[in-house]
Amino acid sequence: MAKKRNEITVHPPKKRRNSKLLLYYFFIITFGLTYHMMSNQEWFLFIAKPIFNWYASLSSGILNLLCQETAVVGDQINSSVFSLQIKEGCDGITPMVLYSVAILAFPIKMKLKWPGVFYGLLLLIILNFVRIISLYFAGRYGSQGFFDFMHEDFWAILFLVIAVILWLNWMKWALVTKAEKLD
Repeated sequence: MAKKRNEITVHPPKKRRNSKLLLYYFFIITFGLTYHMMSNQEWFLFIAKPIFNWYASLSSGILNLLCQETAVVGDQINSSVFSLQIKEGCDGITPMVLYSVAILAFPIKMKLKWPGVFYGLLLLIILNFVRIISLYFAGRYGSQGFFDFMHEDFWAILFLVIAVILWLNWMKWALVTKAEKLD
């Protein structure tokens, strides 16, 4: 009869885990503030402008598939009835950057980070196209008040909430995956 070995699970001391989390939160907050200051600089627009144009071009293409007869001029989607310009805040760059940094800075192995960054950013980019297209329809077929609500309240909040939910889901997945590999 084989003897059963006592298995001992070793956990880092609680103080060490707490200091890692505090350092993580400090980094995310510091990065967020630094990013906010940088994104308000003139040179940042040089980086963001091609992204605005890309969103406008692809959104116009999707709208044309939906029989909206739009044309693009730079970062502007135009039709004979309504025009929509992609500007800072409508690009989703800030939530995407913060989402990516929150994952990349998390104290876990890098091979668990890349799926979260890749699939999360892909979902956020798709969501941003949905946002732009829905704003076009809200502006073209709805009132100015409805467009303003969708633009300033609904989508602004929903986009951030979805980014946080994606991050929390990634964290749960990464920690469960890490725990399974330790077993």
